[in-house]
Amino acid sequence: MTLFTLVKKGITPYSCSMVAGPFLASGVAFILSDAAANDDQLQNNNFKRMNLFLGQYGLLGLVVAALVPQLRRNPFWIIWVVTTFLTIVNAIKGYAYGVFGWELNNKKASVVVDDLVKGSTESIKSLLSIPKNLASAGYLAATLTVGGLKLAKLVEIVKLVASGAEAKIIASRTIRYSKLALLMAVMFTLKDSVDSNQLEDGTTFIQLNFLSSIVFGSTSAYLCQGGLALSTMPPIGAAASFFSIFSASQGGLALWKKRNVKEGDDE
Repeated sequence: MTLFTLVKKGITPYSCSMVAGPFLASGVAFILSDAAANDDQLQNNNFKRMNLFLGQYGLLGLVVAALVPQLRRNPFWIIWVVTTFLTIVNAIKGYAYGVFGWELNNKKASVVVDDLVKGSTESIKSLLSIPKNLASAGYLAATLTVGGLKLAKLVEIVKLVASGAEAKIIASRTIRYSKLALLMAVMFTLKDSVDSNQLEDGTTFIQLNFLSSIVFGSTSAYLCQGGLALSTMPPIGAAASFFSIFSASQGGLALWKKRNVKEGDDE
């Protein structure tokens, strides 16, 4: 779907910004599918969190499709509905396996509620905790920045609904909100992994960093079309540029460390 949009619209800052959400969701889905191939990884809180937010992304995608039913004859609309529906299904399955295990034992609603409460409590504690190092501080800053934009977008959507705005306008804002929600979850996952030393040296940590760097980079390219001079660059564009470079550097550093460890083991 991402390639379909780029082919149709051409590669421009605007089109890259448009596909950033689906690209991010596709990347997270790939990472989660890889985790599913390894026993017990889906039971990690970070993977359960990403499955939940990926499911939310898919659900909001269906809401967007419902808001623009006039596009049903468009192949893009059909592709969008199918992919978002499959996203929801796979996210639910991934979260269920994370909570109940591969045998899906003890399938009680109370288990899910307890897991959600526990996960939310631990996430709040992690969010409010003092960063352990500069990397953690950087991820926290990114999480709070994207979270603030997410909240502002939600307020905008509520105001649009209250004022009776056109459905297509609400749909476009909902797409942006879903991207921000998933990106916030990714950045918080990176922050939490640094604090807990769970994913910091693994492939998932590297992939999430490069993935988020591309998304931030596409956002920066769209917002900074007027130029890269600090005097004319919008604050959000400058922040997106910084977080893009920061994520790429962290991913590159983790990749370098991983290769050094592998070379040391081979020797």
